[in-house]
Amino acid sequence: MSLMLGAPGAPPRRRRAARGYALVVVMLMVVLASLAATVATSHAKVVVQREREADLLFVGDEYRRALQSYHTLVPAGGVPQFPATLAELLVDKRFPNPVRHLRKLYVDPMTGKADWALETLQGRIVGLHSTSAADPLRKAGFPAVDAAFADANSYVQWRFLASDTAGTVGAGTAAGPGAGAGTGAAVGAGAGTGAGGGTGDRAGAGSGAGPAAGAAATRASPGDTSDGAPAAQPDDAAPRRPKADAGESNVAQALLAHGADPNRMDRAGRSPLFVALFENHSAIADLLIRDRRTNLALASEGYPPRFWAAQLGHDMLAGMIDARLH
Repeated sequence: MSLMLGAPGAPPRRRRAARGYALVVVMLMVVLASLAATVATSHAKVVVQREREADLLFVGDEYRRALQSYHTLVPAGGVPQFPATLAELLVDKRFPNPVRHLRKLYVDPMTGKADWALETLQGRIVGLHSTSAADPLRKAGFPAVDAAFADANSYVQWRFLASDTAGTVGAGTAAGPGAGAGTGAAVGAGAGTGAGGGTGDRAGAGSGAGPAAGAAATRASPGDTSDGAPAAQPDDAAPRRPKADAGESNVAQALLAHGADPNRMDRAGRSPLFVALFENHSAIADLLIRDRRTNLALASEGYPPRFWAAQLGHDMLAGMIDARLH
């Protein structure tokens, strides 16, 4: 009888136990979901930081190339020097027809602001670096030109210098986005560290080669180019950038033979022929000029290849371009 009297009370206890188990399962699911959200957020932050690091390397290299270009190109009667302000990279008024060394003034990808710390020498800008003190994720695997970035403790140590001035330029010699004070003093023709473009996106037809070992300081010579800007010849005492070796020329030739576009512009708006001329890869420039698909009227930095060939002292290549154009 007692068993029968107790039987009606058993189902409610089982229901309460079931509800208790369900609550535990729900709580466990909430905890797991929270952990998953935390992991996803952390991963997203890492992805964003890596993307910003890649952008910083690209933007820093753009400034480095532009600064070296400003120093390398010298008007008639002028001397090699770096700009007093970053704005001079956009419009170089030293020439009758202003030259553009940089497409635009980039912000610091790490801060989202134009608050670069400028590296100066004798009042002239020779490089810059980020003002972010964050610890970089990337610690190794840099190209040779950025080898000093390995194991850096902050992005401040990622210094993008236009020339080999490590022994004479102190870190953060001029902080902030403002222009360095122009002293008018010419900075020596130092050896350049311009980064080489890779075989592909940067140079279109695989015309890029490793880091440049030296920037040719140029001196003006009488006469004008066919484009109306003063011609400049390389200084015999200044080191030239190394020419591309036969292996790189063969790679470029193979890429062209397999349909690579010789007119593909890189993200800075530069053609493969311009990159080859500027980096002194004469053999690759020769291949591009001979390729009938190459548009010899395609302007880079505001001027066609004929202007740059003459300006950078590639007289034979300038003659080849003239022959094709006529």
